[in-house]
Amino acid sequence: MSEGGNDVNLGSVHEKDRDIFTEIIMAGKRKYFIDVKKLKSDIYYLVITESVKCSGKDDVSEEFKKFRIVLFPEDFGKFVEGINNAIDFIKKELMPKFDFEKFNKSNIVKKPIKEVDSEYGSIINEINV
Repeated sequence: MSEGGNDVNLGSVHEKDRDIFTEIIMAGKRKYFIDVKKLKSDIYYLVITESVKCSGKDDVSEEFKKFRIVLFPEDFGKFVEGINNAIDFIKKELMPKFDFEKFNKSNIVKKPIKEVDSEYGSIINEINV
């Protein structure tokens, strides 16, 4: 959320019928879910979830720990810039000889987009075709 506060009604953030788009990134024992959600006030936001497979107490059952970040539109640019700066720093300063391309195989699963009841619906549908 933005530093200056946010006027968004967070009470409606967890409504299941407001899911618009999901992209799943498989990464070994981890899965990353990038969800586009919609508030009643036609505000779209991201929920980034990391799901980590853990062994159960008896080592037979599987448990998943989930960690979430909710990101609102006014923070998208700052978030992307911060992520890019951190990744560039790691690649250039800390691990310049590491072969990052070796791990760039796509393990992304896209779920179909639901109909969007706003003026942006047709644009979003065109992008995801």
